[in-house]
Amino acid sequence: MNVAVVVFDLDGTLVDSSQDIRDALRFALLRVPRGQLSEECEEETLHKGYHGLPLEAFFERARPLAPKQALDAFILAYREHYYTHLLDTTRPFPGVVEGLLRLSAYR
Repeated sequence: MNVAVVVFDLDGTLVDSSQDIRDALRFALLRVPRGQLSEECEEETLHKGYHGLPLEAFFERARPLAPKQALDAFILAYREHYYTHLLDTTRPFPGVVEGLLRLSAYR
């Protein structure tokens, strides 16, 4: 096999980072306490919409009534928390490390 480049998506493909992402989203939402439709809607948004959405789209769903300037505070708080805690619970999915080691043998 002659492979020059292999590209993977990290979050949700090689590693399960969903809890660390969700924790950062929840942390950031607490910094913007007004603007949600209800706590139930916010929980549903966290449960369904946190994975793969751009932060702007997530915020729009979670805080549809928030003032526009609240988005910047949300993104700043998200990044502050996530960059500090991004490996708290994130782990490779089963078999990923072994698969990458096998793939590296094709260099």
